[in-house]
Amino acid sequence: MQSLILYLFIIFYSPRLIFSNNTVSIELNIDINKTVGLQNYREVICYGEVSIGTPGQLFKTVFDLGSSNLWVPSAWWPYPGHPKFNAAASTTFSSEGEIAEIRYHEGEVKGALSQENVEFGGLLLEGQDFIQAITPNSIFENVVYDGILGLGFPKMAVAETVTVLENMIKQNSVTKNIFSIWLRSTGGTITFGGYNQEHFKEEYHTYVPVITKPYKDFWKIKLNSIFIGQNPTKHCVKPCTAIIDSGMTDTLGPKNAINEINIAIGAFDNGGIVQCSAVATLPLITFTIGGKNFPLTPNEYIAEDEGVCFTRFASTTGGRWFLGLAFLRVYHTVFDFQDFKNPRIGFATAVA
Repeated sequence: MQSLILYLFIIFYSPRLIFSNNTVSIELNIDINKTVGLQNYREVICYGEVSIGTPGQLFKTVFDLGSSNLWVPSAWWPYPGHPKFNAAASTTFSSEGEIAEIRYHEGEVKGALSQENVEFGGLLLEGQDFIQAITPNSIFENVVYDGILGLGFPKMAVAETVTVLENMIKQNSVTKNIFSIWLRSTGGTITFGGYNQEHFKEEYHTYVPVITKPYKDFWKIKLNSIFIGQNPTKHCVKPCTAIIDSGMTDTLGPKNAINEINIAIGAFDNGGIVQCSAVATLPLITFTIGGKNFPLTPNEYIAEDEGVCFTRFASTTGGRWFLGLAFLRVYHTVFDFQDFKNPRIGFATAVA
């Protein structure tokens, strides 16, 4: 009987050796039961289902790496077409009526800070802080999702609120304090407490530390270099900061760097549009992260809509890069916060 138990243990907890920067660590097959299916809307945004309250009320929410709070429409939400949270219908609702505001890269929402049981993918968080949104920016008028669930760090959260990540730790909601994202053109999954080995190709992920100084806000890492085809650019020779953001559609960067890329792929003078017939001839665009190259092929950085092809590279203010859905569809990504003071991110080529 002992040998059978050991045999089963080896099957379900088979380790993988990871070699990174001359070190060896072990990557275990982890429970993947707490998984949320993600729907893809025209390769612009991905969202999954969240249940709030007792009994549960269902909302389609974006699982957003770039923010740290949860909000859904309240009974006073001004726009039609979305479910509205009914506090009176829940036996686990509480609120002191404090008003809170969340600001995003584009848009903001304001509403009543409340506490409620929240469940997604079989993961239950009791008394989770969330906002019943009352006054949204008009940018949310015609979106296909209902709300946003932030998976960022406490630094970006509304003051004195407890984030989803913090509650996952406090309530021991998962075996390991990690989550992973696997995307494809038809949707994908976000798994809490583990990852599915069938969703990536390599034997291991390339892990890099999250930048935590001067403070830990975004899931941000260092870019070591950028290549256009086989040619290195002058950008990120001194490492750049890149924010991994599931709420961002494109790959964003400083204007001069993005212009150089879009000139090279023929998208600079045409409002971002390229000839669909030329896509196959365009160069790889490669980001070096943790000493490893992560290339994007033309089919991965060019989008097509109703016969029109256009670049997924766009400029933003400041010196930081944003690696959004266009990057996450190509690379299965693990967000590891087992050491909450020193989190890390792992990348491996995704299975399409």
